[in-house]
Amino acid sequence: MGRQVVVALYVLAMVVIVVGVDVLFLRHLFWPRLLANVGIVAVFAAGYFVFLKRSLARPSLPAERAGQGVSDARAAIRAAVGRSGALAVPPRPPVESAAVAQPSAAAAGSARP
Repeated sequence: MGRQVVVALYVLAMVVIVVGVDVLFLRHLFWPRLLANVGIVAVFAAGYFVFLKRSLARPSLPAERAGQGVSDARAAIRAAVGRSGALAVPPRPPVESAAVAQPSAAAAGSARP
């Protein structure tokens, strides 16, 4: 379906909901009707910008560009690995053996009733 058709159906749905709420619930109340209409339009505008605009703006990829994302990822991995074949990760600091206390057998035996 074309972009214009989707947007037209979206606007038509918004108009139907606004008129329906006005007629069914808020016929003789001006200010609540105005606030409800503004709220409905704001919700539809947010939905348009979050869901429809993103999906409608993203064209389908041509066949010659379909695999380009994979080659870009491979190039980024090659750049991170470098010529040596190993990732450039800084060495870890040595672990202090005194910081990790191992329970002794005597302490484990004395804990039993």
